[in-house]
Order: sequence, then structure tokens, then C-alpha cells
Amino acid sequence: MTSTHGHKIAVVTGGTAGVGRATVREFAAAGYDVAVLARGQAGLDGAVADVEGAGRRGLGVPTDVADHDAVERAADRVESELGPIDVWVNVAFRRLARLLLGHLDGGVPADD
Repeated sequence: MTSTHGHKIAVVTGGTAGVGRATVREFAAAGYDVAVLARGQAGLDGAVADVEGAGRRGLGVPTDVADHDAVERAADRVESELGPIDVWVNVAFRRLARLLLGHLDGGVPADD
């Protein structure tokens, strides 16, 4: 993929651990600048360090992906600081899935 703005920009939600963190590393290794959206600052800092260690620009944006407005603000920040987004990968779904399942069961499970 060749971007019209000179940089390839990827956003990964939930990119601070597990499959999400591996996805962040793969995009950076493939030449993408990567924005990571997640709730924990320590994980964001680590993921951004991984991206920068691969020679790319990284941006960590504290975001609760269950909050639509917060995700919109995060996308605006990514485009403002890194440029137009080429790829968006949603890996953060555990909390959202728990909320949805809780609604199906008649209650909302507590966060861990």
C-alpha cells in the first residue's frame, strides 16, 4: 500500500498486550507509523517504544474504545499528529464484549 501523504499510518486498538501488541510490532516492522489506542498508560508507553525502536513514529492515545466519542477524538488526534489513517485494526474488544454479554444476561459485568 502506498499512501498519498508519504507515510503509512496504522491505528491499533488494544495494542498494548498479546495479539494487539504483536500487531503493533508487525505494522512498525512493515514501515507504518503506528498509533495505539488503549486504556493503560504503561502499556501505551511500551507499545510506542516498540514502534520507535523499529524506526517509525509511534503515538499512544489513552482511550476507552467502548466510548464512541473518545474513539472519535482519538482518531482526530492521530490524523492531526501522524496524518491520514490508512489502516485501522480493532483488537480491543474484551471490555466491549463483556459489556454486550452483560446486557444480554441482564447485567453489566464488573471490570477487572
